[in-house]
Amino acid sequence: MSRILIVSHDLKPSNYHLMPWRTLLEVAKYSVRANNDTLILSLQNKNYERWSAENVDILPFQKPRSKSSLADLKRSIERFNPDVIFWPISWWRMGRSKKLLKSIHASKIAYVPGSFYFVKSTLLALPHLGIKSTSAYLRQAIYPNYLLTQELTTAGFSKTIAITELTKSKLTANKSKIDSNRVVVIPPGRPCHLYTSINTQHSKLKSILPTTEPYFLFFGPPTAIRGVRQLLEAFKLVASKHQTINLICLFREDSNIDLKKIMLTFAGKSKHARCHYIWKSLDKETLNYFISKCYAVVLPFLIVPSEIPLAIIESLGHGKKVITTGPSGTGDFVNSFGKTAKASNSKDLAEKMLELIEENGNFNGTNEDLIKMYQAHPTWEEVGKRWLTVSQFES
Repeated sequence: MSRILIVSHDLKPSNYHLMPWRTLLEVAKYSVRANNDTLILSLQNKNYERWSAENVDILPFQKPRSKSSLADLKRSIERFNPDVIFWPISWWRMGRSKKLLKSIHASKIAYVPGSFYFVKSTLLALPHLGIKSTSAYLRQAIYPNYLLTQELTTAGFSKTIAITELTKSKLTANKSKIDSNRVVVIPPGRPCHLYTSINTQHSKLKSILPTTEPYFLFFGPPTAIRGVRQLLEAFKLVASKHQTINLICLFREDSNIDLKKIMLTFAGKSKHARCHYIWKSLDKETLNYFISKCYAVVLPFLIVPSEIPLAIIESLGHGKKVITTGPSGTGDFVNSFGKTAKASNSKDLAEKMLELIEENGNFNGTNEDLIKMYQAHPTWEEVGKRWLTVSQFES
């Protein structure tokens, strides 16, 4: 039995089902099943009580802002006495955590929970998101990659886990201090079962569809970073050229947004007659029904905070094509079964939607080739095993 410590930022009961926290929880669950003593230590702006999720212990710890609080964090880690530590890194200098990691005697694995952020796409998002929301992405976009790789080496990381090939390429680019064989790409996983097994003839579910015509589907919170405004603008262009296609937006209510306030904002704006909003979080069966009956899924992020969104993998599981935005590692992933439009560009998004209609015609069913791609994608069990294999605590 080994002692596995996974360090995270801001993991809470309200977000552990979302990326990037979902990956950490699934890795921890696998580690627990492998009979390892496993703990997630979540660095947060304020302390919370220790809690658990799906048989995984989670210890909240206030983010260190001083030498004394950094020493407290070190003592907490040493009390757990880990054999291996998985530590999150961003595209920014490591600061105090570098000194902390150098002083801890354990196998250290870095992982990149976020995306690689491009300067151009971040600046294009700035007018829509505002400087406060964009600044964290922008500073990471302009920070030289090679300086980060120097810090990773100094901190004593033996390996780094990347979610996408793009992240790996940026970590091992010119002037990098990291060899490519020290960066391992492990994407988010999928459930073992296929969502397409739901009963799509269920009369209750059929009755809630706002249209019987083919529809593009958006699902997620109606926040600016998700590109909702750009999607609505794009759909007006699409609808003017195609007389039957619809758009359904399933606007999920997350704990950090005021859905009623956003509804009032939308109420003051005109929308196309074939655009339909559903303002509530849906249960899994209902959401899966909407995905299974859609023409294609459109997720036009202005910036992808953490790659790869699970909604994309879920859509693939239904045999549905996806349109997202790029450049991004998520866009590269989608290109094998969908299309990538330019981020923050409604016209280009509309063109990609129209291209899909032209290529697919009236086909509105399940693409069996995409189902096979989904089946070939690693399960969460396989993802957990790969993470522990990187740490050499799994054969």
